[in-house]
Amino acid sequence: MFRNLITLCKSQWDRTAAVALAVTGLVALLVAWLGVSGTVFTYKQMPYVVSGGLLGVCLVSMAGALWRSADLRDAWRKLDRLEELVQTMAAQNQGRVVDLGASTVPSPAAAPQAVTPAPIHSGRRSTVASEV
Repeated sequence: MFRNLITLCKSQWDRTAAVALAVTGLVALLVAWLGVSGTVFTYKQMPYVVSGGLLGVCLVSMAGALWRSADLRDAWRKLDRLEELVQTMAAQNQGRVVDLGASTVPSPAAAPQAVTPAPIHSGRRSTVASEV
Protein backbone atom coordinates (compact mmCIF):
# COMPACT_ATOMS: atom_id res chain seq x y z
CA MET A 1 0.00 0.00 0.00
CA PHE A 2 2.82 2.39 0.85
CA ARG A 3 4.46 1.64 -2.50
CA ASN A 4 1.21 2.48 -4.30
CA LEU A 5 1.00 5.78 -2.45
CA ILE A 6 4.54 6.72 -3.45
CA THR A 7 3.84 5.78 -7.07
CA LEU A 8 0.66 7.86 -7.01
CA CYS A 9 2.51 10.85 -5.53
CA LYS A 10 5.22 10.60 -8.19
CA SER A 11 2.77 10.36 -11.05
CA GLN A 12 0.55 13.13 -9.67
CA TRP A 13 3.35 15.40 -8.47
CA ASP A 14 1.39 18.57 -9.14
CA ARG A 15 -1.58 17.50 -7.04
CA THR A 16 0.75 16.26 -4.29
CA ALA A 17 2.47 19.65 -4.24
CA ALA A 18 -0.92 21.39 -4.20
CA VAL A 19 -2.04 19.38 -1.16
CA ALA A 20 1.27 20.08 0.61
CA LEU A 21 0.99 23.82 -0.11
CA ALA A 22 -2.63 23.90 1.06
CA VAL A 23 -1.83 22.12 4.33
CA THR A 24 1.18 24.38 4.96
CA GLY A 25 -0.92 27.46 4.21
CA LEU A 26 -3.71 26.36 6.53
CA VAL A 27 -1.20 25.69 9.31
CA ALA A 28 0.29 29.17 8.77
CA LEU A 29 -3.19 30.68 8.99
CA LEU A 30 -3.93 28.73 12.16
CA VAL A 31 -0.68 29.86 13.79
CA ALA A 32 -1.39 33.45 12.78
CA TRP A 33 -4.89 33.26 14.16
CA LEU A 34 -3.66 31.81 17.45
CA GLY A 35 -1.02 34.56 17.70
CA VAL A 36 -3.51 37.33 16.97
CA SER A 37 -6.10 35.97 19.38
CA GLY A 38 -3.54 35.83 22.19
CA THR A 39 -3.05 39.57 22.42
CA VAL A 40 -5.24 42.65 22.51
CA PHE A 41 -2.73 45.19 21.25
CA THR A 42 -2.74 45.88 17.55
CA TYR A 43 1.01 46.49 17.30
CA LYS A 44 1.58 42.97 18.67
CA GLN A 45 -0.97 41.43 16.26
CA MET A 46 0.52 42.93 13.09
CA PRO A 47 3.55 40.60 12.84
CA TYR A 48 1.23 37.58 13.00
CA VAL A 49 -1.05 39.01 10.33
CA VAL A 50 1.82 39.95 8.04
CA SER A 51 3.94 36.83 8.42
CA GLY A 52 1.42 34.08 9.04
CA GLY A 53 -1.75 35.47 7.53
CA LEU A 54 -0.39 36.70 4.22
CA LEU A 55 1.90 33.69 3.85
CA GLY A 56 -1.01 31.34 4.50
CA VAL A 57 -3.28 33.07 2.00
CA CYS A 58 -0.55 33.04 -0.66
CA LEU A 59 0.21 29.35 -0.10
CA VAL A 60 -3.44 28.34 -0.28
CA SER A 61 -3.99 30.37 -3.46
CA MET A 62 -0.86 28.81 -5.03
CA ALA A 63 -2.23 25.39 -4.13
CA GLY A 64 -5.49 26.18 -5.88
CA ALA A 65 -3.69 27.37 -9.00
CA LEU A 66 -1.49 24.27 -9.05
CA TRP A 67 -4.51 21.98 -8.66
CA ARG A 68 -6.32 23.76 -11.50
CA SER A 69 -3.22 23.45 -13.65
CA ALA A 70 -3.23 19.69 -13.03
CA ASP A 71 -6.88 19.49 -14.05
CA LEU A 72 -6.17 21.39 -17.27
CA ARG A 73 -3.22 19.13 -18.05
CA ASP A 74 -5.46 16.08 -17.64
CA ALA A 75 -8.03 17.61 -19.99
CA TRP A 76 -5.33 18.33 -22.59
CA ARG A 77 -4.13 14.73 -22.41
CA LYS A 78 -7.66 13.47 -22.92
CA LEU A 79 -8.17 15.77 -25.90
CA ASP A 80 -4.88 14.58 -27.40
CA ARG A 81 -6.00 10.95 -27.08
CA LEU A 82 -9.33 11.76 -28.73
CA GLU A 83 -7.63 13.60 -31.57
CA GLU A 84 -5.29 10.65 -32.17
CA LEU A 85 -8.26 8.29 -32.20
CA VAL A 86 -10.10 10.41 -34.77
CA GLN A 87 -7.00 10.62 -36.94
CA THR A 88 -6.46 6.84 -36.88
CA MET A 89 -10.13 6.24 -37.68
CA ALA A 90 -9.92 8.65 -40.62
CA ALA A 91 -6.72 7.04 -41.88
CA GLN A 92 -8.17 3.52 -41.67
CA ASN A 93 -11.64 4.52 -42.98
CA GLN A 94 -13.25 2.70 -40.05
CA GLY A 95 -16.01 5.20 -39.61
CA ARG A 96 -17.45 8.39 -40.85
CA VAL A 97 -15.40 11.33 -39.63
CA VAL A 98 -17.05 14.73 -39.90
CA ASP A 99 -14.90 17.83 -39.72
CA LEU A 100 -17.17 20.33 -38.00
CA GLY A 101 -14.82 23.22 -38.61
CA ALA A 102 -14.50 22.73 -42.38
CA SER A 103 -17.36 24.90 -43.59
CA THR A 104 -19.67 27.34 -41.91
CA VAL A 105 -21.70 28.20 -45.01
CA PRO A 106 -24.95 26.22 -45.24
CA SER A 107 -25.82 24.51 -48.48
CA PRO A 108 -28.51 26.17 -50.66
CA ALA A 109 -30.83 23.18 -50.26
CA ALA A 110 -30.75 23.57 -46.49
CA ALA A 111 -31.51 27.30 -46.60
CA PRO A 112 -34.89 28.21 -45.06
CA GLN A 113 -37.61 29.60 -47.27
CA ALA A 114 -38.28 33.29 -47.20
CA VAL A 115 -41.06 34.34 -44.88
CA THR A 116 -43.25 37.24 -45.96
CA PRO A 117 -45.63 38.95 -43.59
CA ALA A 118 -49.30 38.36 -44.21
CA PRO A 119 -51.78 41.21 -44.13
CA ILE A 120 -53.17 42.22 -40.78
CA HIS A 121 -56.75 41.02 -40.23
CA SER A 122 -58.73 42.00 -37.21
CA GLY A 123 -55.72 43.07 -35.21
CA ARG A 124 -53.75 39.84 -35.70
CA ARG A 125 -50.68 39.44 -37.80
CA SER A 126 -49.46 36.09 -39.01
CA THR A 127 -46.58 35.01 -41.22
CA VAL A 128 -46.95 32.68 -44.14
CA ALA A 129 -44.10 31.01 -46.00
CA SER A 130 -44.03 32.17 -49.57
CA GLU A 131 -44.21 29.52 -52.22
CA VAL A 132 -41.65 30.26 -54.88
